Amino acid sequence: MKTMNLMILFFLLTLMAGCAKKEIPLENIKLLAAVKTGIAIESQKQIAACRREMEKKDRPEPISPDLEKNLTDIILLAENGKWKDAEKQILKLQKKYITDSKTVPQQDPDRSIKQKKSAARRK
Repeated sequence: MKTMNLMILFFLLTLMAGCAKKEIPLENIKLLAAVKTGIAIESQKQIAACRREMEKKDRPEPISPDLEKNLTDIILLAENGKWKDAEKQILKLQKKYITDSKTVPQQDPDRSIKQKKSAARRK
């Protein structure tokens, strides 16, 4: 009986270890938010500032190679004017690192872009 309980406990602990979200340092969350903002307002200036921040060697928290590659790809899309694609990718990245889809409603990237264009037409 005791052996069975230990086996069940070990199994549950192993199962729980695979369910955890990736942890991301606060500085990297701020960078992710800045990139998302630059994309949302379609600002080349903001995107350039994010690239410079990302390339700093003296960052308080290093960027993981996976996050760095993803952000670089997204920034490149934005720099090339592919705002819609960049927005879709940044939302996927945000979901991967920050949000829990069960508790936070996810924004539809197509809807966000349509709302921006609609608001711009009203002005």
